[in-house]
Amino acid sequence: MSVNTANAKSPPRKLLSLDCSPRRDGACAAMTAAFFEGLPGDFEVARFDAFTQNAEPCDDCRVCFDHNRCKHSDLDEFFAAFENAGIFLIATPVYNMSVPAPAKAVTDRFQRYYNAWKSGVAGDDALIVPQASQKKRAILLTASGSNEPDGARHIAQMLRRLFTVTDTELIACFDVFGTDHKPVDGAVLEDIRRFARTL
Repeated sequence: MSVNTANAKSPPRKLLSLDCSPRRDGACAAMTAAFFEGLPGDFEVARFDAFTQNAEPCDDCRVCFDHNRCKHSDLDEFFAAFENAGIFLIATPVYNMSVPAPAKAVTDRFQRYYNAWKSGVAGDDALIVPQASQKKRAILLTASGSNEPDGARHIAQMLRRLFTVTDTELIACFDVFGTDHKPVDGAVLEDIRRFARTL
């Protein structure tokens, strides 16, 4: 091994974060902050905010059946970051058993990958496999105002379905409940920090 090879730095690992809460000081923000506090320093991070992104909703135009892309260009940068990331972090409040409308517009636009795969126009790009052919890993953080767990479970199931043709695995979910009446439990935040350190 040459000196140059031994001293060469490996490229940074890439992480995409999707923030789905309209609040900048709420439970999702606290959970996301804890995650980034624990995250190792060798990650290159791209952050997107669903509320400021204001994505166009999917209107089933079928362009992605004929082309491996969406007719709308507003999420091109987001999808490029998704395809290049090894880790995808989603932090969202639970709204009526699902994600808020701006976040739902983003997740619905993942239909482009399924349609391109189904029609065959994606070819070998149908499965978006990051760095060194490793499966992309996703982490979900949810905050529920009530103590009802079904909404968090539904969001996790929705994401698992969404990830089927992108070779992505939902590896961890951290859920907090009762946030209408109390702050996020510090023990949960420490669990998130501890988990992030393992990535």
